[in-house]
Amino acid sequence: MGTVVEDVKDKLDVVEVIRSYIPVFPAGRNFKACCPFHKEKTPSFMISPERRNWHCFGGCNEGGDVISFVMKYENVEFYDALKLLAERAGIDSARLRSGGSEYKKYDALYAAQEAAVEFFRANMTDDIWEYALGRGLTRETIAEFEIGYAPPSSDLLLRHLVKKGLSMQDIESSGLVFRTERGTYWDRFRGRLMFPLYNHVSKVVGFTGRIMPLAFAPADIAKYVNSPETPIFQKSKILYGFHKSKGAIREAGTAVLVEGQMDFLMSYQSGVKNVIATSGTALTADHLLALRRISEKLLLCFDNDEAGQRAIERGIDLALAHDFSVGIISMKDKDPADIAKNDPALLLDLVAHPQSAREFYFNRYLPQSLTNPDDRKRGARFILLKIKALQSPFEQSAWLCALSMATGVTEHVLHAEMERLEAPVGPKAPLAIAAPLPPRAARKTLIIDRIAKLGGNAELVAAMPDYAVVVSPIADLRAELETHEITPEDRAAEVTSLTEELRKELHRERLLDIKARILTAQATRDDEALKIALTEFDNVTRQLHTIPDGKRK
Repeated sequence: MGTVVEDVKDKLDVVEVIRSYIPVFPAGRNFKACCPFHKEKTPSFMISPERRNWHCFGGCNEGGDVISFVMKYENVEFYDALKLLAERAGIDSARLRSGGSEYKKYDALYAAQEAAVEFFRANMTDDIWEYALGRGLTRETIAEFEIGYAPPSSDLLLRHLVKKGLSMQDIESSGLVFRTERGTYWDRFRGRLMFPLYNHVSKVVGFTGRIMPLAFAPADIAKYVNSPETPIFQKSKILYGFHKSKGAIREAGTAVLVEGQMDFLMSYQSGVKNVIATSGTALTADHLLALRRISEKLLLCFDNDEAGQRAIERGIDLALAHDFSVGIISMKDKDPADIAKNDPALLLDLVAHPQSAREFYFNRYLPQSLTNPDDRKRGARFILLKIKALQSPFEQSAWLCALSMATGVTEHVLHAEMERLEAPVGPKAPLAIAAPLPPRAARKTLIIDRIAKLGGNAELVAAMPDYAVVVSPIADLRAELETHEITPEDRAAEVTSLTEELRKELHRERLLDIKARILTAQATRDDEALKIALTEFDNVTRQLHTIPDGKRK
């Protein structure tokens, strides 16, 4: 019997696991699919049952084994993916717990969260029930999402966790308690309504606590408190309610994004099942990557105050960059929770009739009430920057046509003005995009320049067939400033490090060449050439990730 990782790979067919997530088609001895990690029309995602791995030869260039696929697709950490696959393979979960200190640490963290859920739910007294029901939640929703209450005592949860057999080290690592300056431990959540946070495979990984008005608290205390980040909880990856709503999102092809737990719960309860919420953080690329695999449209449903409007702008820009179709649900003077409580039918109607991103920007920056020519010019320029950022020429043309009608300025003039704009202008303009990194060839040249300036590994530098002995100005300047101060030991260490980086660059160049051969073999259906190229790709990849002493990284 091997390790759990080895047994998972032995017992599970990588093709069948991936097939359970995305459509997969035969391609000779291998299988292919459209990559689920970036948008493409021509399949470039190859799966090798012989090598038990996968690789995208298209835009994202990702690759790995069955565990890394589940990690990336489900947006979970290694342990969660391994446990999910171990259960699928019929491997006893007890083997994970006995598999080493790292696995035991993860199990202890999950056990702490589950014990806390149990504790908080047991503390739902009559007055807490009355408060939660008064906010519009039903008993069924409270039970389904395991909402509870943290009493105002300083260490009741701590004592409960100790009774459950958890060590103080694991309890502190869970984020449920914190150590005071005097060395004592206090419960992090006190006098709060507690919302468990679930990862995408339905495991509790943390909590959000809302202060109760009936609990004693200073006026400046935070209304909401979240668990700190832990090995099992990263805010940037968690979407509240996604474990419940992802089926409805996939079916609708649309996700409705709201702010906070109450907005989610009241919307979900009112019939908007394809809803998710951010939890203690702004919308992130990780959130959108998880959503993009099951939906093409994102509806932003935020508060109508200025903070909510700025959040919508950030959400629009980020979602458009991830190839979403974006809509905005106008809440007027209320938030989704209030509308869901008072008029669920109205919320359903608003979700069914969203604004487009274009309408949102036009209404925000070119309202009819705006009569000052300078203000309208600034607003129009801001919208032109948004148009310039659009990926689709068709969308750009449609926006320019609409802007021309709204401003009375011809499309030709607007297009000329748009091309002229280089830096963000106008109200609430986004930050300028950083300059791109130098291409790989330029990076290789800089490495060789630096090695040459340090006077090290002359044979390697001379052996570079495409290296012209012209030292770049940047490397030359840096060397002039630094080399006379570098000790012989530091000089040798830097040459060794740079030589290793150069080795990696050469391997990456080979991979690009092999990748082109693979795509050609696919297009010509040359199975033998494809097999040879895939084998070579594996060998070079292995060399890339092998350090000089022969060990794998």
